[in-house]
Amino acid sequence: MIKSSQKFTAFIALGSNLGDRNANITQAIALLSALQGCRIEKISSVYETEAVNMPIGTPPFLNAVVCMVGVGLDAQGLLEYLQLIEQRDFNRSDK
Repeated sequence: MIKSSQKFTAFIALGSNLGDRNANITQAIALLSALQGCRIEKISSVYETEAVNMPIGTPPFLNAVVCMVGVGLDAQGLLEYLQLIEQRDFNRSDK
């Protein structure tokens, strides 16, 4: 991960449509809060939305947004951290 000498505010969109969706959102927020040197400033309400442009029968999503302040990673480093969480903790691949 690429650290930055500057600190940034990042808005991270979360979504889950498989398994225990509420637990997935809660776990994702906990994992984001573990990012060293930053803190979660605000968390939006959780909204249920229909799956769009996906196969018929795809379950609806729960969605939320997290505002993180003091992020010490550049955009690429933050993306890599988020992808690591998806792969390691949610068994999700980019395919």
